[in-house]
Amino acid sequence: MTIFEYLSVFISIVIGLGVVRVLGGVAAIIDRQDARSDWVHSAWVGYFVFYLPYFWWFTFDWRRAEVWTFPVFIFVVFFAMLAYLTVVVLVPTRDSDVADRKAYFDRVRPRFFSLFALLMTTDVVDTILKPGNLDDVGSSYGPIMGIMILGNVAAAITERRLFHQIWVVVTILLTLTFGLGVWADIFPVSNI
Repeated sequence: MTIFEYLSVFISIVIGLGVVRVLGGVAAIIDRQDARSDWVHSAWVGYFVFYLPYFWWFTFDWRRAEVWTFPVFIFVVFFAMLAYLTVVVLVPTRDSDVADRKAYFDRVRPRFFSLFALLMTTDVVDTILKPGNLDDVGSSYGPIMGIMILGNVAAAITERRLFHQIWVVVTILLTLTFGLGVWADIFPVSNI
């Protein structure tokens, strides 16, 4: 077993707990037929159904690290824990919170988007620290992450419903297109 394989077990457990939390929340929502739904909240929950495996997949890039130090390991664990905490704030578990998801989302919105902005900021640090990763992400990574961080800060501050409706769609599109490599095809890395 390599050092990466050994250390990634702990990270995988933390992300697995996040997946369990999201799926438990989805099950609670499905179970409450009388619940007042909110498509914005549901879209964010759906986003994290995708994001957590996405996070776990890109953690694999740490396999390139030849030397692991305890501070780097703690950073990667912190990143995983931050993803988990963001999900914990987003996904309701109490029956009263499941019953009215719009009211729940309105109540947790500042905390959720503050954590999400911190998560995206940590992603930037993670990308810089991973060996060879800056070459892999392409020139579109910086502007996209800037939009993600600033958008989440704005979402933490504003209560405007229209902003939140637009922001969830923009976030999903940015993440999907970047994750699938679409932006790399539009803005290829120059070999100059």
